[in-house]
Amino acid sequence: MVINTVFTRMIAGAGDQTNCYFADRVTEMGSHASQMAKTICIYSPWQFLYWYDRPQGSPITKGADGAEGSIPEVADLTFYDQLPTVWDKTEVIDGYPGELAVIARKRNNKWYLGAITGTKAHQLSIKLDFLDKGQTYKAMIYSDDETLNTSTNLSIREIDVDRNSLFEHKIMEQNGLAVIFTPFEK
Repeated sequence: MVINTVFTRMIAGAGDQTNCYFADRVTEMGSHASQMAKTICIYSPWQFLYWYDRPQGSPITKGADGAEGSIPEVADLTFYDQLPTVWDKTEVIDGYPGELAVIARKRNNKWYLGAITGTKAHQLSIKLDFLDKGQTYKAMIYSDDETLNTSTNLSIREIDVDRNSLFEHKIMEQNGLAVIFTPFEK
């Protein structure tokens, strides 16, 4: 179960954490939002999508394990466009092996939050006091939504927050959540 790897992998430093965002097995391993959350929760400076699948129109026809899929241009990919490979600061917010992992990381002036559940759903209620004092942020929330009729069932929504905000969100079992906090210019 992926939730345990957050607590056991890369203890001595960075390692490979392959993201399988468009692979057929994603739903067996969790969800699309949990794949996003893993890029924040598991430290790996080697983040990329083109391992199992290839960009549409790519001259390379097969990915790892002979995968023949292609990556469609979907709004979800805006998350990966903003994802850094190294972090300036890490905050472990909550977690327990097999149940839940919630980690916040900062790079330059942006914060990133990843949350992954195990075999039980979890109602997150997080005080955002890790955010910088005196700063308001636009939070882009990437979460699973089975009611959507899209290839990834991923919801993207935006809210305004600051360090005094309480962030609440329900995450179903074996799912995840990823949030990018971008500061408003003063």
